[in-house]
Amino acid sequence: MNPGILLWNYVGARRGMARWHDRAHLESWQEDRVRTHLRRVLRGSGWLRERFAGRRVEDWRTVPIVGKQEAMSRFRDWNTAGISWDEAMTVALKAEATRDFSPEIRGITVGLSSGTSGSRGLFLASGPERSAWAGTVLGKVLPMREFDRTLTGRGRGFMERLVPGRHRVALFLRAGGGLYEAAGRGRVRFCWFDLMKPAAEHWRRLEAFDPTVLVAPPSLLKVLLEAGVKVRPEKIVSCAETCDALDRRELADGFGVAKVHEIYQATEGFLGATDAEGVMRLNEDAMVVEREWLDAEKTRFIPIITDFRRTTQPMIRHRLEDVLMVRNDAGEDVFTALKRIEGRCEDGLWAVGQGGRTRVFGDSVVRAVIAAADVSDFRVWQTGATTLEVAVSLPEEALESGEKAVAAALERLWTTMGGKASVRLVPMPAGEAAGVKRRRVRQLWEDAV
Repeated sequence: MNPGILLWNYVGARRGMARWHDRAHLESWQEDRVRTHLRRVLRGSGWLRERFAGRRVEDWRTVPIVGKQEAMSRFRDWNTAGISWDEAMTVALKAEATRDFSPEIRGITVGLSSGTSGSRGLFLASGPERSAWAGTVLGKVLPMREFDRTLTGRGRGFMERLVPGRHRVALFLRAGGGLYEAAGRGRVRFCWFDLMKPAAEHWRRLEAFDPTVLVAPPSLLKVLLEAGVKVRPEKIVSCAETCDALDRRELADGFGVAKVHEIYQATEGFLGATDAEGVMRLNEDAMVVEREWLDAEKTRFIPIITDFRRTTQPMIRHRLEDVLMVRNDAGEDVFTALKRIEGRCEDGLWAVGQGGRTRVFGDSVVRAVIAAADVSDFRVWQTGATTLEVAVSLPEEALESGEKAVAAALERLWTTMGGKASVRLVPMPAGEAAGVKRRRVRQLWEDAV
């Protein structure tokens, strides 16, 4: 871990949007960064040179958009370190089996994505990239204290404004260990808890660590509350899974915090984080995010990212499989504000009727369910053109009436969207296996597009 790179990125992240006068200033700065970045990485990536055939770096927005599967199929030609898929996968699988994530390939760390989208992915990061990532995460995740808020102001010494308070950050993640703990120095300590192990194995160590910041998937945070683990962090950060309105309400009440914060990260990089006010903002100080709009009103889009920091695995016009909803009341903010991360594209459901089919976004399903009954958990899975399998978690005395109310609410939603839904009530499934991401709304209809 390079302390200088880490510190530089920490300060930049802490300063946030104050570095730019307005959105136009940011976009001009981004353009310069992308062009400089491309001149560097084009030399090392044969596949990227193919994609740029006949184009100048100034024409980068005309380069064909790519998805995860296509990129992974060109893995060796894509990365600038000359690492083959088999070489990287061997290291990644061994790390997964041994839970030791320290081995590298010629100084490059290898990671394996969890495969939520249906295909596994490998990601690579050099030492400088890991340091930059760690500094950015620290700057955006550590609680903002009063002296941090004056970072760009006057009246206090630079170092006093820079140094964070003392923090102990607990990370419940599927993979990690040394990468995260190496980022902690002096006033900030990290402790990694392996999601692939039974949750109960962690409780005593977690209580002894007594975190001030707790980072975990919402499903694990709920398990922690149910187990009565005696920790009271000042900041709760959700990661890895979609954190919907039901999660946020329950977790905020359970941990006694004003709001639940979120990190938005994928194989493609660290994409966003909530600010001090709890508003999710894209990390546009590290990447350009183009928008593939999904509706005429331009409220929901699929992000296409161009990251101008990643050099080992250049991300130039990579299309993600997530659905993001913009926050239209955010005004002319410098960084894009999101209302919600609605989940993956393949988990959008369909209302099928005589007029064809209409997309039903996950957030609409969530809101219909929680408005119908005071559920503590639920699953809505589309198994056919007009068939939904629905499971809800409710007290025994309210189960029958609650199930009926939820079924009726979903049928009304489908009717509103021009389709028809036949709801089949099923028992709540047993808890997901360790390390498996929870998905409340899933598309299991084989003929869905």
